[in-house]
Amino acid sequence: MADSEQRSTTSTRYSRFHSAYVLATKKASSKWTYEDFAQCFPTWAAESSEGVAQIRAQLSQHMREQTLKQADEILQAYNAAAAIDELQTVISAGRARVSTSDKGKDMWKADLDPKAAARARTVPILKSERDRLLEALREVEAKNVELAKQVEASRNGRISANSKAKDILKALDEAVAEFNNLPVEEMEEWIVETEENGMT
Repeated sequence: MADSEQRSTTSTRYSRFHSAYVLATKKASSKWTYEDFAQCFPTWAAESSEGVAQIRAQLSQHMREQTLKQADEILQAYNAAAAIDELQTVISAGRARVSTSDKGKDMWKADLDPKAAARARTVPILKSERDRLLEALREVEAKNVELAKQVEASRNGRISANSKAKDILKALDEAVAEFNNLPVEEMEEWIVETEENGMT
């Protein structure tokens, strides 16, 4: 159904092109014969020739359908129908000019340098690609700056945490040192005396 609609909306040249590659695909997918297939699987072919024939037919059909599907996707991606129709239009116009001996003005100028013509078509494309890459580079640089800020903030936070931990450890060391310097024996004697006095 899609093929018939496509042929009705495109030129004869594209219809012939489409029919040609469909025919070529059918021939390519069925080129290998039953004998070729049987040589690959001789034991199976000897046991079940009908099974081999069915599998061969199914594989051929699958190959044909997949090839046509992928070919149609490629042709649609590159807008081949419109391009071939445009080619048909140019050819028809050229034939009409030749038949009427109306040479008209040639699109190509004799004094036009081929390199200049090539540059005229490629430079805009290259500039567009350059602009796209520059924009992508700016986005990457902006992300790098943001990541650098996050890393710096994380580093500063780690430094602050380490500093606080050092201060706490220092305070603990000082407390332990002061505790070690306390007159423990005198304190024990005072505690004993206090308890004895309390008991009397």
